[in-house]
Amino acid sequence: MNETDAKPAFTACPPPLIPSDVDLRDFRFMPLDVVQLQNSETWAMADAWAAKALVNLWIKAWHQVPAGSLPDNDDLHRTWANVPCWESVREVALRGFTKCSDGRLYHRVICQKALDSWNGRKRFRRAAKARWKNKKTKAATHMQQTSNAHATHVQQQHAEHMQGTGTGIGTNRKNAAGAAPAVEISEEAELFRRGKVVLGDSAGGLIKKLITAKAGSIALARAAIETASTKQDPREYVAACIHGPEAGARSNGWDPGL
Repeated sequence: MNETDAKPAFTACPPPLIPSDVDLRDFRFMPLDVVQLQNSETWAMADAWAAKALVNLWIKAWHQVPAGSLPDNDDLHRTWANVPCWESVREVALRGFTKCSDGRLYHRVICQKALDSWNGRKRFRRAAKARWKNKKTKAATHMQQTSNAHATHVQQQHAEHMQGTGTGIGTNRKNAAGAAPAVEISEEAELFRRGKVVLGDSAGGLIKKLITAKAGSIALARAAIETASTKQDPREYVAACIHGPEAGARSNGWDPGL
């Protein structure tokens, strides 16, 4: 046997069973498949202290980084197991843990549960990020649409203002050319409306006579109507304005009774 044959056979450790960045230290809950546990050989072999030790080590492994692993340190295992005689339960408590190429001990079942939780967290974060991105896109679209609508509204108002200004100029020019001013027609219509309120709906002819008596002055006729509204018999007062003894002397429209 030569020197090479005398060396013991070397068995390489497998790679870690879970990525090194799997960190579940903020996960307060560890999933436990009770059917799988009760049907396992490890649980069948564990007595009271061994069961306590292995559960304590599983919990500690869940909050290690990477999750599902333990450092290869027997003193730490003894402390974390928290049982009176660690040596008597070591074999059962560490059953299922495998030493990997990074020097840590990994539990296949715990690593699988940890990986499921880790992937679930990543899916949740991706979905939340997508929702947030979609919300921001909708908000930006809404703001753009609102801005465009506001700009369109302002443009329309400006166009209507310019159009209205042009129409006003045309009207002023038309009035300057000799058309009947709209303001005088409006005052006469208002005189008849007010006169019918004071004198009655059938007072149209009386109002026309009043205008004639006032030399065509709408303002003086309106003043007579308003004075009549304060009298006990408004129609009698207006008739007096039209047919009174001073009527013949009112060529200038002045009414001495007002």
